[in-house]
Order: sequence, then C-alpha cells, then structure tokens
Amino acid sequence: MKSKRTLCILLSAEALVCLVAALALPGGNKPDMAALYSVPFSQIGSLLRSLSLSGPAGNVLAFSLYLALGILPLAHLVFLLVCKKAGAEDIILPLLSGLMFFVLYLMINPGLISDWLQSHADDAAFMVPVGKAALGGTVYSVLISYLVFKALRNIEGRKSDRLLGMLRTLLAAAAAVMVFSIFYIGVRDFAAAIRELKGSNNFEGAGLVPTHLFMFIGFLFNQLPAAVAALLFIKAAELTEALKIDRYGEAALQAAERLIRTGKIGVIAITASTMCFNLMQLIFSRWLRVTYYSTRLPLDAVILTLAMVLLGRYISESSRLQQENQMFI
Repeated sequence: MKSKRTLCILLSAEALVCLVAALALPGGNKPDMAALYSVPFSQIGSLLRSLSLSGPAGNVLAFSLYLALGILPLAHLVFLLVCKKAGAEDIILPLLSGLMFFVLYLMINPGLISDWLQSHADDAAFMVPVGKAALGGTVYSVLISYLVFKALRNIEGRKSDRLLGMLRTLLAAAAAVMVFSIFYIGVRDFAAAIRELKGSNNFEGAGLVPTHLFMFIGFLFNQLPAAVAALLFIKAAELTEALKIDRYGEAALQAAERLIRTGKIGVIAITASTMCFNLMQLIFSRWLRVTYYSTRLPLDAVILTLAMVLLGRYISESSRLQQENQMFI
C-alpha cells in the first residue's frame, strides 16, 4: 500500500538522522539523554534571557513573550469555554499555565535552579542541567496527561473509520518512538560503552576485537524487542488501513495474517536471543574483556507481541467467517 510505503520511508529517514546524530554529536552518556527533556524550554529560556539583557526594548519583548507562552494554556481553555467544548480534563490547563510560568522563569534564571532543588554549592554546576531536565520532564508529563485524557473523551461518539484513522496515527507514532530508541538512544549507549572499554584497556596488547564484536552482537540482541515492536506497529497500522477500506475484505485478512506471522517470529526471536547470547559468551568468555550475562525476560515486549498476535487472529477468523457466510448466502 502506498501509505505503508510512505511510513516505511519516513521511518527509514528518521533512523538515518538518528544514527548520524548519535555518532556525530559529542558525549553519549546517559545524562545527555536526560537533557532531551529540557528541550525546548531551556532554549526558550536562554533566548528570553538574551533578549532581556540586550536593552530596554529587548526586556519588554522578552517579558511579552514570557507572558504569551505562559498564558497559552489558559487562552485555549477560554476558547473551549466560549465554544462550549470544555470538559472535566480541561481543569489541567490552568495547572499547565502556572507550571509554564514557573518553569520558564527558572529557565531564564538558571542560577535559581540549584537553590530551588536545595543543592549544595559544590553540586550547583551539575544540578543545573539535571534540574532543567526535571523541569522539562514535569511539563511534558502534565501535557501528555492532558492529551491522553482529551483523546479518551474525543473517542466517545466517533465513527469507526475515524477511530481507525486515529489508531493508525498512534501506531505510526509508536513505531517512530521505537526507531528513536534503537538508532539514537541505543547507538549512543553502545558508543559510550565502547569508549569506556577503550579507556579502561588502553595498555598495549589489549585484544579488544572479540570484545567489540560481542558487544555489537549484544547491542543487536538488546534492541531486538524494540525492533520487533516497531515491526508490529507497522503491520498493525497496515491492518487498520485495510480495515478502514473493508473490514471483512481480502486485504484485511492478508494484513491480519502478516501481523500474526510477524508476532510469532518476534516472540521466538525475543525469547531465544538472551539464551543464545549467554551461550555464545560462555563459549568464548576466555577471549572477552567484558561480558554481559542476563537472565531477564522482556515481558513487556512478549506481552505486546502476543496481544498483536491475538488481535490479528481475531480479525482473521472474523474475516474468514464473514466470507463463508457470504458464500453460503
């Protein structure tokens, strides 16, 4: 399908951008990942601070922008009240507006962040980026909660076709999150582990090639649950598109069967990967500088995969039953 091809192209482009960014950007440690939560609030705070220090006119402009950004949630609430579309979940908007004022004020004055977090003087330099991440993460948590509550309310009374369209969008977004997790977060963590290994084994004669190889294999196995989840989300999005056209048609039946096959292969791959990697490390352990034995079972990935398989099987059986009824009639 054309939309499936478009989604795959977009996800491939995202993977390429994330991979380049993960390898090109400096750092790669976990604190850098926490800094993502401060985007774009930290940048807005820096911009407003620069405007405020540029002169009287810049100070007025900075204060105006500060008020405009903070009052946006309240303005949206007023709009909903005027249109008589406000719901119980919109009570979060005044909270979000007050939180925006507070967070932006601290972002404009980062020296106050360590004071607010009751940090000691020697921790002040470290606590500023951590505090920015905490502030940004709090805003995102409130915003996400509001959007989820709003989406749940909007589901009521919607037609099935509209719901399928919404579900397909959410599945595509979930696949994009998995791609980001693999090609940015996973790659940066892998690069950081390689640098740490080289730093601790920099003496001459340290044979690191086998260890690097096994670290790369371990990286692939660790990303397998996210990769399977991304594939399942893509297949499920394809299924929702087919259901939107004809919920009992041949296209929906084939899409459901593809989802089932992908899910079965995913469950086998996820459950077997840890076992295989542990056995491989045990066999070649004498040549490895670092080993990562694991007995964890990725229950979340397995449960998601089984749920997708059951969904595909239910739709497949419903489609076959409908076709048999039509043939009987």
